[in-house]
Order: sequence, then C-alpha cells, then structure tokens
Amino acid sequence: MRRRVMLMVASVGIVASAVTWVAAQQQRSATPTLTAEDREEIRALLHRYMFYLDNCPGSNNGYDYADLYTEDGKFGATGTPGREALARAAGRRDDGTCAPQRHRGPRTQIHLNMGEIIEPSPEGARGTSYLMMIDGTGGQIYWDGWYEDIYVKTPKGWRFKQRVHVNNERAGISPAALQHRREIAAATGTMEPHPAIPVSRDPVKWVDGIDKRPIQDTPAYAPGVGGGAGGRGGRQGSAGQ
Repeated sequence: MRRRVMLMVASVGIVASAVTWVAAQQQRSATPTLTAEDREEIRALLHRYMFYLDNCPGSNNGYDYADLYTEDGKFGATGTPGREALARAAGRRDDGTCAPQRHRGPRTQIHLNMGEIIEPSPEGARGTSYLMMIDGTGGQIYWDGWYEDIYVKTPKGWRFKQRVHVNNERAGISPAALQHRREIAAATGTMEPHPAIPVSRDPVKWVDGIDKRPIQDTPAYAPGVGGGAGGRGGRQGSAGQ
C-alpha cells in the first residue's frame, strides 16, 4: 500500500513538471525574437522621441510625437489613448500652439534617454531607459527616473504601445531634490532668446531631407554666435566641435 502511494505521488510530480515545462515552452514560442535590425529601429524610435518632444513647433505641433505611438497608444499608466491626447502630452495647446518649454530655445527642457534595455515580449518588445534632463539657466543635468515601454511592430515600423515615466518619489528621488528641480524649472521659464541671433533649423528635418538648405546657409553659421569670428560659434562644423 505504501509503495502504491509513493508511486502515485511520484506520478503526480512528474505530470506537474511536464505541465510546467509545456507551459514554459508555449510562453517561449509566443514571445517573438528580436533581430539586430529590430533593436536598432527601436533605438531610433527612442532618439526621435527626444527630438520631437523638445521641439513641438518643429514637429508638426506635437503630431510627429504622437505618430511615434500606435493609433491606440498612450503615455502614462492611466493616460488617454489616441493622437490628440499624445499631441497634448508633447506640449500642444488647445489653440494649436505649443507650450513655451517645448520651443527650441533657452526655455527648452532637454530629454535624454540613456542606457536603454530592449527585450522581446508577447506584445512585441519591452524596454526601459533612464531619463536625464538638461534644464535651468546653467544647463543643469539631473536624473529624472526611468521609462517603462511596450513596443509593437506595425506596418509603419516599431511604435510605442505605451510609455510610462516613473519619477519623483516612485523613483526614490528625495523631496529636497524635487524642490530644487522646481526652482530650476522656474528659472528656465524666465530666460529669453538672443534678440538678434535666431535659433537654427530643426536638425531632424535636415536629416530626413525635408530641409534641403546647405549647412552653410542656416542660422547655425550666423557670424558672431558664441563669441564672434574665431569664437566657437564662428567655427561650428569645424573639426573638434
């Protein structure tokens, strides 16, 4: 009798192990693999995200940013899905203009994705990356948490299905640091552009071939920028810059 019970227990254990193994194999088969090309395209998506977010007027007033997402994509854990909501997240206002901190210039808050990790998932791919910010009158750099992303491959390429920014206390940032950042942001809002030197063109439009002007014909080469002839601004584009 004892032997029969032991055999039954062993049989149950074998069946349970087999079921677990089968479930793991099914999960593995349901998870797509990522090619080197997939990973590079997702990295390019992250890079465009930064440039589009930091230049709302130059990015179709927020819509280029929105188009980095799927049609039902959303920003945030509870954000509203859809193109209009995403354009607003990029700084587009109800009147169609862009918020001042989303204009390329001294008030721009620069976003930098860093240290991205991308892995295949049942949805397509998941990723995380640190967010570094450049802000304030002196261009202060500070860490602002991280992103948690879900990517989906669409006929137009890889897109965000959802992007969540984990920041503030949830990222372990102290109240004192948060207060300091509010002061930095407030100082940024007081800065004005140079009265005589225009901000250069949108660099993404040049890369994409939309802005076809030669480099020498753009405001980046305006004489006297950054200290006059012989200064840094007068030598932009030269070796070592």
